[in-house]
Amino acid sequence: MALKLVGKKYKFGAEVNMDAKPEEIEAIDCSEFIQYLFYKLGYQVPDGSINQYYASIPVSTLATGDLVFAERGGKVGHIGVIIRQNDEWTVIEARGGRYGVIETKLDDFLKRKSCGAIKDNMRRFDKTKIRILNYKTLLIYDKLGSIEKKIGEVIKKFDELKGLL
Repeated sequence: MALKLVGKKYKFGAEVNMDAKPEEIEAIDCSEFIQYLFYKLGYQVPDGSINQYYASIPVSTLATGDLVFAERGGKVGHIGVIIRQNDEWTVIEARGGRYGVIETKLDDFLKRKSCGAIKDNMRRFDKTKIRILNYKTLLIYDKLGSIEKKIGEVIKKFDELKGLL
């Protein structure tokens, strides 16, 4: 799903119809991009990159769908989603200016001056701080809340949805 948005224009404060197909989206900003992706997976996440930062927790081992943050004006101000393809970690981000939605190597993203300013800038949404919209993707967590166990038909559907990232 994230790759289907590569090439779209960037527009700060863009309001995207969450039910729109990727080809129907004209422009998007970084936090709306994340909201859209996770909505398509059945989750409601906060708007604004700083709110998304506080709704997430640091990770030490990366997985597709994890988030990476950068700063603007001395605070969290940018977000991208991490994916793995062809044995390489990349970031899909809605970047301002002439860039729009682009794919960037994770290493290149992290070399930006703005990335080093954010402590624990690689994160994952804390499932206790976001809302499940689609109960077909209901997850059962172990005692630590870190291991996702899928039940019944949800296994197949969730894997299909997760594969869209």
